[in-house]
Amino acid sequence: TKSGTPVWIREFLRLERGENAYSITGRKSTVMDISEMKKNEVELYKAHDSLKELNLSKDKFISIVSHDLRAPFTTLLGFSEILLNEHDISEDERNEYLQYIYEASKSQLNLINCLLDWSRLQTGRIKIDPVRLNVKTLISTAVTPLTGDAVRKNINVKIEIPVDLYVNADERLMSQAIVNLATNAIKFTPEGK
Repeated sequence: TKSGTPVWIREFLRLERGENAYSITGRKSTVMDISEMKKNEVELYKAHDSLKELNLSKDKFISIVSHDLRAPFTTLLGFSEILLNEHDISEDERNEYLQYIYEASKSQLNLINCLLDWSRLQTGRIKIDPVRLNVKTLISTAVTPLTGDAVRKNINVKIEIPVDLYVNADERLMSQAIVNLATNAIKFTPEGK
């Protein structure tokens, strides 16, 4: 165009030939502006590439989640099998194994709840209910159930937050985020640190 914008065209050409196959007696041509169709085609290719990338991300996500879902089951099955098959274990050992089963079950439930929340977030069905929360209480409540894991690794968990610090947030979602962060911190902190 005069403004420098490219225009895509498609031409349909019809030739009329005389008795001699090489002589052209008539020519009819129809030219169509197909710029809009080409623009849609480019957008379609972009959408295809975007969906392909999303699909790869989904596959990677499913692979990670599958691994994380399987790990607690190893603990559940292993200690359950010991409790079912070993009849001469002490009461202390039995309680210790039950504690491992309990912790693995909690971990599994937490992971499933995270997946459900993620699914609700992706589909826009998550309900956020912000309220005024005391940060120290929020973090203490979220971290307390993880103390057993920290003690087993000889890790000292300190919560140094002013008592008068508040935040306006969804309590359940904030607790879940804090639990996830604290769980990973305990998991990846070397023993005795």
